[in-house]
Amino acid sequence: AEVDRAGKAAAAASEWWQTLLSERCGEGGDLVRNWPEHAKHPELTDHQHRGTAPMHYVMGVTSPFYIERTFSKDRKRAVWAVFLGPYTSNGDNQLGVGSGGAIAAVLDLLTANLASIYAQGATPTASLSVKMAKPATPVPGLFKAEAWVEKEENGKLYI
Repeated sequence: AEVDRAGKAAAAASEWWQTLLSERCGEGGDLVRNWPEHAKHPELTDHQHRGTAPMHYVMGVTSPFYIERTFSKDRKRAVWAVFLGPYTSNGDNQLGVGSGGAIAAVLDLLTANLASIYAQGATPTASLSVKMAKPATPVPGLFKAEAWVEKEENGKLYI
C-alpha cells in the first residue's frame, strides 16, 4: 500500500509521464492508457495493478513496484512509468541504486505483456538479455520503461 501511494504520487509529479499522458493518450493520440485485462481484448483496458495477478512478483499484492502503463493502438509499443520501491535497491544497508535483478524482472514483464497483446495470445519469454548501461538511481524513484516490436520472423517476436 505504501509503495502504491508513493508510486502514484511520483507518477503524478513526473513531468515526462504527465506530458506523455496528456499529449499521446486519449482522443487522437497514438497511445492507450492502462493495459488490457486480456490479450485477446485490447479494447478492455481495465487492468488492476495488484488484483489481476495477486501472486506475481512484479505486479502482485506484495510487489515492490508500482506501474502505470500505456500501449500503442497498433499494439507494437509500450511505455510504462515504473516506481522502484525501497525493496528494489541493491544496497545491503542503504537505499540508492536499483537492483539489476529487479530491473530485469520488470523488463521481462514488459516485453512479455507487449508480445502477448501484439500476438493476442500467450507469449512466454524465450530469451532476455539485459545490459545495464548506467545505475538506476535514485531508488526509490520513478523510471521510464519502453519496449517495441522490432520484428516478427519464423513465428518469433523480437522485442
